[in-house]
Amino acid sequence: MQELRIHPKGPHVSRLVYGAWRMLDSDLSSSDVERNIQTCIELGINWFDHADIYGNYGCEEFFGSVYKKIKSKLPQIHFVTKADIMLFSDKYPNRKVKHYDTSPKHIELSVDNSLKYLGIDKIDILLLHRPDPLMNADETGVCLDQLIEKGKIAYVGVSNFSPSQFSLLQSRMKNPLVTNQIEVSLKKLDSLVNGDLDYLYQQKIRPMSWSPLGGGSLMRSVAELQKSNPNKEISKHERSIPSLSEILVQLSEKYNTTENAMALSWLLRHPSDIIPVIGSNSSERIHQMAKSMEIELDREDWFLLYQSALGKEVP
Repeated sequence: MQELRIHPKGPHVSRLVYGAWRMLDSDLSSSDVERNIQTCIELGINWFDHADIYGNYGCEEFFGSVYKKIKSKLPQIHFVTKADIMLFSDKYPNRKVKHYDTSPKHIELSVDNSLKYLGIDKIDILLLHRPDPLMNADETGVCLDQLIEKGKIAYVGVSNFSPSQFSLLQSRMKNPLVTNQIEVSLKKLDSLVNGDLDYLYQQKIRPMSWSPLGGGSLMRSVAELQKSNPNKEISKHERSIPSLSEILVQLSEKYNTTENAMALSWLLRHPSDIIPVIGSNSSERIHQMAKSMEIELDREDWFLLYQSALGKEVP
């Protein structure tokens, strides 16, 4: 598995990262989680993505309980986790509303809990999970720098930040923000044109992509587009554009691969070197997705997928 340096002053990260977001959505046993960890290691995926809130605050602890049992048998693996979302949850019955908290007190508490639950001494990359309108950039920046100085985290990044939000926090820190984990896929195209990817590419920062397969659904035909926006006039040419699912099937046959691998290869083709965070609970699908690394996607095929995802030809 190829590795990329995520930032000029940051760590090398496996080209695909395994995400634990949906880990508790199905009835996985400890042995299932162990199998998936081993599958990732065999494929060269040695970075694992978490957040304090995943699984209603349960994923880190569950994953950590498995990791502690097999840690001595594994090569070194690396952890990304996130903080600042405060869920409206039965775990916190006194909480009135879902909100964000980037206060130093909460960030350090969340880091300490993640270290405890995952059973590790240091978080490789801590991400602020969502932009907080009430973030005091001076206080938050100092807190993040101090967590690095204390040895609790190695690097800091953000998730879902705009370029201006990224720049604001970076201006208050001594250490670099090494990535921005954003939603980008054939189902979520905004970052290709709104400046998010351009900014990171300009700064030589590799973005991470959450939900790189669009939550498992990449179906968006022109008919569906019209249904969601009945007032939009759709030309005869646009009606002839095949659905994304059709193009994925056609190209997966052409490249002798799966639709999932095809969709990931579309992200990997982007020059900003997007790092997809894959989140399957199936070891077979993890193997399939790793095949995306072997695909050399032709430029016109990339645009075929893009056109079908848009539901119209490019301007």
